Amino acid sequence: MKTVTYLIPFAIAIAVYANDSTEVSRLDQIVVTGTKTEHRLRDVPVETVVITKDDIAKSGAQNVAQLLKTVPGMNGSMHDDVFGTYTWNARVRGFSVNDGYALVLVDGQRVVGAGQSGGMGEYGIGYNQVPVNQIERIEVVKGSGSALYGSDAAAGVINIITKKSKKEFSAGGSVRYSWYTVNNIETVQKDGSIKIDTAEFKAPNDSLFRNSSQINLYIGQKPTERFGYRLDYAFESGEDANKKVIPSSRHALNAKIDADLNDNLKFNLTGGISTYTKEEVKNTATATNRKEKSYSASPTFTWLASDKQTFKFTGYGYRWDFVHGFKGSSNGLKIGNIDQYQGGVQHTFQIAENNTLSSGIEFNRQGVAFEIDNYDSKGLPTTHIHTYRDVDVFSVFVQDEWSILDNKLSFVPGARFDNHSEFGSQINPKLAIMGKPVKGTTLRGSVGRSFKSPTIRELYYDVPYLHGTFYVQSNDQLKAETGMGYSAGAEQYLWKEKISLGATWFMNDMDDKVIKSITGDSIGGIPVQTYVNAQETRVQGVETSARLTVGEFDLTAGYTFTNSENKDLEKELPFQPKHSGSVAPSFTIKAIGMTLGATALFTGEQFTDETNDPKKVIEGFTTVGVKLNQKITEKGAVFFDVDNLNDSDKGQKSAWRTGRTLSAGFRFDI
Repeated sequence: MKTVTYLIPFAIAIAVYANDSTEVSRLDQIVVTGTKTEHRLRDVPVETVVITKDDIAKSGAQNVAQLLKTVPGMNGSMHDDVFGTYTWNARVRGFSVNDGYALVLVDGQRVVGAGQSGGMGEYGIGYNQVPVNQIERIEVVKGSGSALYGSDAAAGVINIITKKSKKEFSAGGSVRYSWYTVNNIETVQKDGSIKIDTAEFKAPNDSLFRNSSQINLYIGQKPTERFGYRLDYAFESGEDANKKVIPSSRHALNAKIDADLNDNLKFNLTGGISTYTKEEVKNTATATNRKEKSYSASPTFTWLASDKQTFKFTGYGYRWDFVHGFKGSSNGLKIGNIDQYQGGVQHTFQIAENNTLSSGIEFNRQGVAFEIDNYDSKGLPTTHIHTYRDVDVFSVFVQDEWSILDNKLSFVPGARFDNHSEFGSQINPKLAIMGKPVKGTTLRGSVGRSFKSPTIRELYYDVPYLHGTFYVQSNDQLKAETGMGYSAGAEQYLWKEKISLGATWFMNDMDDKVIKSITGDSIGGIPVQTYVNAQETRVQGVETSARLTVGEFDLTAGYTFTNSENKDLEKELPFQPKHSGSVAPSFTIKAIGMTLGATALFTGEQFTDETNDPKKVIEGFTTVGVKLNQKITEKGAVFFDVDNLNDSDKGQKSAWRTGRTLSAGFRFDI
């Protein structure tokens, strides 16, 4: 708790994200995710956090997960920020992103994907959808988002917005190489004793170095006033933080075209293709653990019908082919694909200067088609699963933005109707309110209903499948989860907006939450686990943060207190620490083109199971990182980062986790 005490004096605001040159530029950033309409950050009526282009450049982050880990209310302590490792326990206000409680968007479109994005399983959702060098900004909207975005937005929305073409010809890229240790080679035995695993180490205290690398290249231009393009290529590789060296690699090519067909009609097209491979050594041979390919295309037409009316027509197509596992694997061999198609139209009508009405129609289809072979402990085939299913959702939404008293008071009522092919009709209303009682003070509050449909794995497998040490049986009788989310917060800007202070209280109640349950049955002596609607959960707390910008010095900090409860069991939710916080100073020396920064992250104690077994606890821990960015030319720079400088075991004495990580690289523009 000592670290928390150190963090609290710094931690009192709502916008804590690193290092623009001035606070004014941050508050004037245009955001779109919270209302699906454009607002300056200072005026957006829905609580929104922005990680800007400058934040990304100064962060030294290797992936999106690293960019988000200092955002209050977002917990990623149970995963390592190395390409190829899983972000399966990343959480937003206590709810799992991987399981679909927070919606991940790329340029406003839903995305799926597991291994290459950090998600776990064929249904999983991960943060790391787009390489960092291709990102313009990230907008985070926490709290119930179902009124605009439907299912999977129960705890929030993360919108990753990619870079567009520039007027002048531009090209460049970056190269990064990282080395990291693998810690925690201790194993707890059944009798409680500790065994030191020295099979791959020369001495018990040795750590094994692993490595990862990134290469990014881009080219873009607007050769005419009405047409522009940008191409991005990325290569990423990494070695898993585990006893075995399990290398992963991804190649990704993305393209974006922007065209003004005339003064009133704009066309945008984005698309991409990626390949991902993860291999591991099985006995003396190398087996493919994961092999994935993905293809995407997203056209958008924007019609400016008049000064007051805009129509936006969107489409999205995504195909994800995968082979997960290999013959004889204890997790089975999965082969198949998942498709996602979405289309819609949004109408925005400025009825009056202080009143904007938005409405829209959307259709979304997710199709799954794959087969799974299970194997016993000897690697012999046991059962075969085939899953073919289309899930359709037809949606209508409406939102009305009102401002009165010279824009000092805003009301945003809205609602969404979803007709789900499995769960029927759902109506999710929401009301957001913003007030500015005095100069420099902003108050925001919201209340909204949400719903969450169960995942493919929870619903649709026709026979149990083997997952390591247990079988999993789907339950096609599950009900959708429903909930209510509440928030109230305040921001205060002082000293010509060089200081921002504030706090947000939040509460999310969820009914019919899907949990895992042991059936009491077994197959070949191996227990069977299923899914049931059992829990009523409540997650509530306070997120606080602060920011100071004086010249070229920035200091950002945050602290979050979270109280979570499984009301059925009267226990805390697993993987949800009560206390977490961050402090991040940064200083730029313009005369020599150098930026120095540091980040300290604290995560409190958390349970790892529903019963709150005191023997199954992740202890509180702190990690410290430092970074240096040095310009060597007007268009080139080198950088050095050290993450987890203090070589923390991240609270787990018997788990394999990354330790100290050293990174070096350079970036250039032509």
